[in-house]
Amino acid sequence: MLLQEPVASTEHEPVVGFQLPRAPGHERVAASLEAHAETAGVEVELQFYDPASFEITQLGSRSKALLEGGDIDNVLWLVPEPLPMRLYLFEGSSNAVWTRRLEGDGLDAMAAEVIANVTVSIGLALQVGEVRDMEPVDPAELQPEPEPEPEPEPEPEPEPEPEPEPEPEPEPEPDLPGWPAREQAPVWLRLSYVGNTFSAQMPWQSGVAARVTWKIRPRLALWAQYAYVATQAITLGDVGADVRRHPITLGVGARLPLAPRIDVAAGGAFSVDPVTRVLQANNPTLEQGDDGLRVFTSGIAYAGLGVHAARRVRLGLDVGLDVLLTRADIVVRSGENTFRHEPDRVRVLIAAGVEVALGRAKKD
Repeated sequence: MLLQEPVASTEHEPVVGFQLPRAPGHERVAASLEAHAETAGVEVELQFYDPASFEITQLGSRSKALLEGGDIDNVLWLVPEPLPMRLYLFEGSSNAVWTRRLEGDGLDAMAAEVIANVTVSIGLALQVGEVRDMEPVDPAELQPEPEPEPEPEPEPEPEPEPEPEPEPEPEPEPDLPGWPAREQAPVWLRLSYVGNTFSAQMPWQSGVAARVTWKIRPRLALWAQYAYVATQAITLGDVGADVRRHPITLGVGARLPLAPRIDVAAGGAFSVDPVTRVLQANNPTLEQGDDGLRVFTSGIAYAGLGVHAARRVRLGLDVGLDVLLTRADIVVRSGENTFRHEPDRVRVLIAAGVEVALGRAKKD
C-alpha cells in the first residue's frame, strides 16, 4: 500500500477539480495527470465532460455548480477546440477566471505530458494562494470563437446512386462522476479475510487480519499486520490436538497506478508465527521439553490489485508465497509409534479486504 510521509500540519490543501473532455486521447491525459499529481503532492479530482454539450459562455455557471456540489476548491477546464487548446481556471475563493494557451492540436502523448506538468504547476501555486503564468479573463467577455465565413457553394454535381443507409451509431454514454486522484494520506487501516495452506493435516486455514500501513514515500510503504486464524483439530495416529495460530507480520511494499481508479502492488514481508498445539485429555505426552508452543518464521513475497471505490476507500486482493525459514515440528508418541506434524515448506497465501485512509496528505 503506497502512502506518503506523515503529515506535519493539518492545514487544508486546495483540491483542483480538473474537467477533462471526452475526446480522442483523453485516457492518456488522465493517466499522465494521475502520475504527476501523485508525485508532486497536488490533490486533483479528475472529472469528465462532453465537449459537444459545452459552451464557453457556460464556464462560470457550470464551475459554480461543481464547487457547490463537490469537495473541490477550484475548477480547471481543458478546452481543446477551437484551436489553440486552452486551460481555464475558475478560482473558487474569488470567482476570478484565468486562462493559458497550450501548444498542439490534439491529445497525443506530448500534449498529455504538457497538460499534466502545467496542471501540477497551477496546483502548487494555488497551495500558496497564488496564480502563476496565467492571464486574467473577464467572465462577461467569454464568447465562442466566431465561425469562419462559409465558402461559396460549388457547382452541383450529378447525384450518385443512393447507398444503403448506415446503421445508426449508439448514443454516447452520459458523463459519469469523476474518479478522484489517488489519496496520498500517510496512514491506511485495512481489515481483511486471510486464507492459507499449512500442512497435509490442515490443507486450508481461514482467519481475519488487521493491518496498519505507513506511506514513507509516494510509492513505498511499511506495514504491520496481526492475524487471528481459526482453531483447527488434527489427529496424529490416535492422538487428537487443537492447533491455534496468531501470525504477526512486518512488510514493505510498493503500489503503482495502473488506471485512474486501479493500482497494482508488490512487496515482501517477514512473519513470526506462534503455533500452539493443545493435546486432548488422556493422550500421550509430548516430546521431552515440549510445552506445546512452537514458533515458526518465514519470508513472504506477494503481489496484489486494488480498486479505489471512493476517495479514501480501497478494495484490495493480494496473493503470495510463504516460505518457512525456521520450523519446529510437533512429535507425539503412542505406544511404540511416533507421529510428526510437519507444516509445508512453501505455503500459498491470499488476503482480500478493505482499506481506509487516515490523516491529511502531505506536500512533497
